[in-house]
Amino acid sequence: TTLCKKTNRRTMPDKHAKHGPSSLKYKNPAIGGCCHWRNDKFADTKAADDGTHQHDYMECWGYWITGKKAEPTMPLSDDQKTNVGFCQKIVEPYIRQAEHVGLEEQVTISSEQGEEVTWGTSDVVLQTGSHLTLIDYKFGAGFIDAPEDNMQAKAYTAGALQKYDSAKTAEFIFVIPKRDEVLRHTFKREELPQLITEIAQIVEGAENPDSPYNPSQEACVFCGEKPKCPAINTAVATVAEHYGELQLPTEFHSSAIANPDEMSRALDAASIVERWAKSVRHHAMEMVLNGETVPGYELKSRSGKRTVRDVQSACAVLKHTLELEDFLPACSVSITNLEKAIKERAPRGQKKALAEQVFESLQDAGILYRGDEVSYLGKQTK
Repeated sequence: TTLCKKTNRRTMPDKHAKHGPSSLKYKNPAIGGCCHWRNDKFADTKAADDGTHQHDYMECWGYWITGKKAEPTMPLSDDQKTNVGFCQKIVEPYIRQAEHVGLEEQVTISSEQGEEVTWGTSDVVLQTGSHLTLIDYKFGAGFIDAPEDNMQAKAYTAGALQKYDSAKTAEFIFVIPKRDEVLRHTFKREELPQLITEIAQIVEGAENPDSPYNPSQEACVFCGEKPKCPAINTAVATVAEHYGELQLPTEFHSSAIANPDEMSRALDAASIVERWAKSVRHHAMEMVLNGETVPGYELKSRSGKRTVRDVQSACAVLKHTLELEDFLPACSVSITNLEKAIKERAPRGQKKALAEQVFESLQDAGILYRGDEVSYLGKQTK
């Protein structure tokens, strides 16, 4: 969590529901999810942190335009400014016209018996008369299901309709700046029982340890339970057994392997499965390039990385645009090329000594930095 500058207000929730609205899609076997799906705590959080920062800004901005807080001063990159600007243009009219404005508002989904099913924190909840408007910001570039088919939207809507029992309708809006999309759907109060039933069934299945596993690409790639998943481990065993002659481990739940010899066998199997996956991708690409169609996949391309091949030529072209001191911070130094240049200028027999002397001087001056040592497991050499 972070503090909104000039407001001293803590933004974003400190905790999340065990089966929160954003996870229901992955836990719903009816649409390809798996009851045993759990968030991957070890996944790269860079994109999530970027999204959280923009959510924080939009929350602070919402309080500002309602006159409750000072204008936010949180720093934003150019891309982030574009994203929040897109959101502000869509959202501001709704907020200014609403009778009630809830920002990062918690809503709870309860059963007909009044028992809590789950809960979540909606980005924006607005009420005007008997109508609700719920808004959710999506700062990623991935595809988002339309609200009428989206379990997160259904859960937030159900919770809001239960919280505001005078509301007869609720419009749910996804604002997705990177895709230049605004997805809308209006739910009616008559749909509430069905929404609650659908959500409760997913949570019930997720709470049942005997629920069947349902591995799929979309669910598994973001799941943190892969090391314990019997479906995944069975697949690994099958591939390893047919792709190479291996003595497989007796325990396939990788987190439960305690014997070093068993772990060695598991590493061998993992290595083979990795090679198998690489081989599959290679031959699938060949198949598509030869005119075949692979169901569920299409040939895509992305722009190659932009590089400057000749720094000196680039400097000459930009000499009327940038001063040298402004140009140099945009450059990077190849240690290999630098060492080669130093050795070429050293007297015969002193190449190595001169290179070592120069690099020691650079290191002592704090200019040369060596990254932390990287540890990894590799096969022993015989």
